[in-house]
Amino acid sequence: MEHFQNTKELKIEDLRKSNMYPEDVIEKIENQDFSALENLISSSDRENRDFMEPLLYAVKNEYNTYIIFSFLGENLQNDVELALEIIKEEPELIKGTPLSKNKQFMLESASINPEVVKYMAPELESDKTFIVDLYKKNNLEITRYIQNSNSIENLITENKDLINDKAFMVAAVAIDAEALKYASSDLKSDKEFIEKACKNNHEVIGYIASHTDEFQKDGLESAKNVLVDVSSNDAISGFKGESNRIKELIEKQSDNNSTKEDLEALLKRDKQLQRHIKFFERIKNGEVDPVRAYRLISKVCANIEPRYKEQIENILSLNSAIVKKEKQEDMDIANLNSKKAQITLEDISDITGSVKLSQVEEATKDIKAQVIQKIEKDINKGSENPDIGDK
Repeated sequence: MEHFQNTKELKIEDLRKSNMYPEDVIEKIENQDFSALENLISSSDRENRDFMEPLLYAVKNEYNTYIIFSFLGENLQNDVELALEIIKEEPELIKGTPLSKNKQFMLESASINPEVVKYMAPELESDKTFIVDLYKKNNLEITRYIQNSNSIENLITENKDLINDKAFMVAAVAIDAEALKYASSDLKSDKEFIEKACKNNHEVIGYIASHTDEFQKDGLESAKNVLVDVSSNDAISGFKGESNRIKELIEKQSDNNSTKEDLEALLKRDKQLQRHIKFFERIKNGEVDPVRAYRLISKVCANIEPRYKEQIENILSLNSAIVKKEKQEDMDIANLNSKKAQITLEDISDITGSVKLSQVEEATKDIKAQVIQKIEKDINKGSENPDIGDK
């Protein structure tokens, strides 16, 4: 700055000493009568950075507010670097400014302080493409401010392509697991999508476990693997927490000269917990078949916490669905091979046209070869373009 070397450290007394500002402006600021500044500062001064920026920071340092930003000229309010600094603490000051209409700025600033989306210009709020871009930021705080007037269901209703938009649907199910019902068949078969969705929102796993028919084997496998990891971590964390509490009790018991039996009981429980921890660490590391392990746990352990019980049930449900899908795939392959091997008189008649069925048995080897070629071509064509249902 021309008049101040450390603008961001100024105090109001520094403004007075500079003789840059009319006394009535200083007085109104000291009295925190900021609204009066609208009539005291000219439009040309509002566009003058050397004049306005010292006011901005002096007021901030004295009264902990960037309120002077509201009185800056339009060009100064368009300063992105300054505005990004402002929205960190007072996003409401962006309301009505030129930047509140700027898509790129609002997208960038939303990542810094999600609350800023509350103060976007009305034209952005009604811009569905922009709202979808905000969803794709995959930030729960951002979507919390926009989903009331721009729900996932409404956005998808207006733009059917969104059901196959991976970035949008990942964000959507992070907010609401039930949104997975809108995802296309392609996405429900996409391992990467399912894995991200499950990791971002563990409730998605419960949805998949309750709607296994909607998903292909790969998607079910992804959900099961994520849940095994989640449940193992939860169990390990829970057992470690209990172990730490027991160690504290042992120390207290020792200090209070507790009975030998009490201490032995605590030590016995801690050893049991250490075995549990190692067991679940082996499950997590793939050293133990998780399905067999959880099936055994569900049968042996009588007092499983509801949350863990639900996780185990979902793992077993997902596994059953996977096995069912595998059996169906084996049956489809067997039927396909069987169909390739069968040549009926009707098939040959399709090729020979006017040849009577009674004469077909005497058809030449060339005609039979044509029949086989036609059938295999039709079968292969069907394999390349399987019917995956409505998208």
